[in-house]
Amino acid sequence: MQLVKTLRSFSRYVPKDLPPYTIVTDLRPKYTARAAYNLKDIENVLDVKTKPKTFLDYFGYLSVRLFVLPFEDLKKTFSRPREEMERNLFRRLVLFESLAGTPGMVAANFLHFRSMRKQFNYSERINTLLEEAENEKVHLFTFLSIYEPSLKNRIEAHVYHYLYRIYFSCLYRLSQKAAHKVIGYIEEEAVHSYTKVLHAIDSEVLTHWKKVPAPQIAREYWKLPEGANMRDVILVIRADEAFHRETNHYFSDLKKGEGNQFEKLAKLGASRADGESPVSGAKHQA
Repeated sequence: MQLVKTLRSFSRYVPKDLPPYTIVTDLRPKYTARAAYNLKDIENVLDVKTKPKTFLDYFGYLSVRLFVLPFEDLKKTFSRPREEMERNLFRRLVLFESLAGTPGMVAANFLHFRSMRKQFNYSERINTLLEEAENEKVHLFTFLSIYEPSLKNRIEAHVYHYLYRIYFSCLYRLSQKAAHKVIGYIEEEAVHSYTKVLHAIDSEVLTHWKKVPAPQIAREYWKLPEGANMRDVILVIRADEAFHRETNHYFSDLKKGEGNQFEKLAKLGASRADGESPVSGAKHQA
């Protein structure tokens, strides 16, 4: 369904010599398609753990320990009967992704208003954070296209989301570096979790996911090839989380006055894992 109106149709104050201004409200969900990944290359995404060194590192690391409290350990999840296991796994993924889309949007809002106040252009950084927020939202709706959360799960997501949004808003207001460091460690946890899911798919635990077709939203957003399955979906989501991991660690270490120098991200990733890129060969548009 599409609603199209011209500005002149509802305002008598628009001069007649101006061209009509069109407002389009499209109720169909639309997302900016992500640059295509090479599925073979992103098999090599590194599951790295950053050792805390500074006070901010320890703060971020300990904060993530609190963040993962609502989530059941994956070893316990994979030990359950198949139907219960999949239900608990999707609950975990939906809850995680519903929280993961918060930081990028909160940070972009703070930077937008700060840009207006200080008259300093943060556009590159804001656009990066907004893209990250939308990317996490696509992760969420990809899983929701397969799994229907129960009322209990929805209430749980509402409660955790509001608490997390308040926490991250306060944290970002106090220290942007600390906030990005927390997200960097959360994304490390995400990459680790999706790596475990991929191992379960390659073993007998979730091997049937190789026969489950990729949802339409995933095929369109990541430009997946014909015949793509759920393993491919988990693969590209893990690659996204790896980029978010590197980006937020980078923002946390960013010095005052520096902009989005994304050419440094490859060097940053290489230095974090024995000369190998954290997302080897992946094509990405910052």
